[in-house]
Amino acid sequence: MIDAHTLREFFEFLKNQGFEFSPQTPDQLLKFRKSPESFSEIVKLLGLGLEVSREKFEEENLTYPHLNELVDKLIQKKFFSSSLQNLKSNLAISGGGDLYVVHDHWPPKSEDTRNYIHVGAESRILARLINRDLEGFIGRSVLDMGCSSGVLSFEVAGVADQLIGFDISKRSVEWANLIAKAYGFCNSKFYAESIGGEFAEKIILNESIDLALMNPPMTIPNPDQPTPHRDGGNLGIELPLLFLDYAHRKLKKGGQVYCLATSPVVKGKKIFFEELKKRKWTILRSECLRPYFNQNIARKHKYDEHGISQIELWYLELQKNL
Repeated sequence: MIDAHTLREFFEFLKNQGFEFSPQTPDQLLKFRKSPESFSEIVKLLGLGLEVSREKFEEENLTYPHLNELVDKLIQKKFFSSSLQNLKSNLAISGGGDLYVVHDHWPPKSEDTRNYIHVGAESRILARLINRDLEGFIGRSVLDMGCSSGVLSFEVAGVADQLIGFDISKRSVEWANLIAKAYGFCNSKFYAESIGGEFAEKIILNESIDLALMNPPMTIPNPDQPTPHRDGGNLGIELPLLFLDYAHRKLKKGGQVYCLATSPVVKGKKIFFEELKKRKWTILRSECLRPYFNQNIARKHKYDEHGISQIELWYLELQKNL
């Protein structure tokens, strides 16, 4: 695995070269991979997951000093795979400017979906929404539930007093801790643990956290194609509600959650919001981001069986009732 020093050097190279890429929906990625001509070599390599010519890659980034040595390091550390003439990145990088995160290319390998490092298009949307309220995170303790490799955490780690993240993927957590070390975020620690698990209950005292973040798994499970990084349990809302119950125990009175959640519409009822009414939360802000979430990308597993007419994607800011 790559070390923090090399990763920091790699991030500096990306910043210097102006690399920017946001995670894409699967249908967009397929479209871009079929016609990648308009993309730079660095985006083809790190964003689209395509094999590129090493010669063309180095020509494109000729102005960066010691690039050849950096590429050799990344091959040695197995971040890149190399043939005689070509390079392929074993992991994707998303972000831009001062902040990058590492994650897996899509699609996940079927034999190891539990350890897939997932950063979806929705994660970047939520990161931007959180960033507009960044002042509210100054000096606060923050919990990131389902943290992946830190795509939300690192938006606030630079101003927070303390940040703790949980994810079921051990690889995600390893990368989150490595990225934190590369950036020098000594206040951030990530654990491979299920939300509500014994360790997660013990490591954080009840009513000790100021703010929580979550972009939880929230698609309806398909037994024929299990994807633990995406499956949200019954109707896609079981895990998001479990995350919120955990956050309610750990947040101080008046503490807040910034999150995404899906709400299936069944017989005209917004099911997630019906369940939320039963819990002790005040909705401070709500915004419907997509009225037909995942409707066009073949994830409509058993919609008819559940009586679902559509699934909405919501951005929510919730406050624990005083």
